[in-house]
Amino acid sequence: MAATTFKGAVREFMKANPWLGPAHAPATITLRKLAAELDREVTAALVAQYGVTYRNLLKQAPGAAPDVDEVGDLIDEARGL
Repeated sequence: MAATTFKGAVREFMKANPWLGPAHAPATITLRKLAAELDREVTAALVAQYGVTYRNLLKQAPGAAPDVDEVGDLIDEARGL
């Protein structure tokens, strides 16, 4: 069953990702707090911060694709590095 609240979505996310552990606590706590705020009032700033926090956690998943700095790669290539 799909979550109907941000808090519910975070619960499902945490349940579906058992690799999240104590090292991820600052981000998961932040995600939970943001979800609680979003369930009360949706603002652009809260949605943006929630998205940043969520994507940061996804990037830490085992087997996640490494970050690619396409702009940095293009600059290095232009400089001949």
